[in-house]
Amino acid sequence: MKSKFYIPEREEFHIGFEYYRELIGGEDVGEDNYKRFIWGHEPFKFVNTFPEWLNRDIENCRVKYIDEIDLKELGWESNQVFEFSKEFCKGSNYKLNIYNEIRDGKSMTIYSRVGLEFIPIFTGKIKNKSEFKKLMKQLDVR
Repeated sequence: MKSKFYIPEREEFHIGFEYYRELIGGEDVGEDNYKRFIWGHEPFKFVNTFPEWLNRDIENCRVKYIDEIDLKELGWESNQVFEFSKEFCKGSNYKLNIYNEIRDGKSMTIYSRVGLEFIPIFTGKIKNKSEFKKLMKQLDVR
């Protein structure tokens, strides 16, 4: 079975990026020793601006692959299930088809209503909730 998590690349970190970091002990740590964090620092343009602790500790960080729970939290509702994909809707103006899981994220197409038809406005892979939130903002999906 495929893991629900992966180790992030440094380039993925941006303001609002959700990740989990392994902590040993402490009151906020769950059974698996990982605690959820949201990155609040500016993106990194040069290696020497990447925080030293994260350079040493990135192997102890993990990010959850996007899933149905994330989509629902972002306002998408499950609509139909097909043999090779699932369809979600956001209001009456947007549709999202997610194709069977691909190794490094989910392959998806986002459609926008134009008149009576839906046209694709994005096709590609999305790895995590933070990446999807950023894409929705760029596409002005509300």
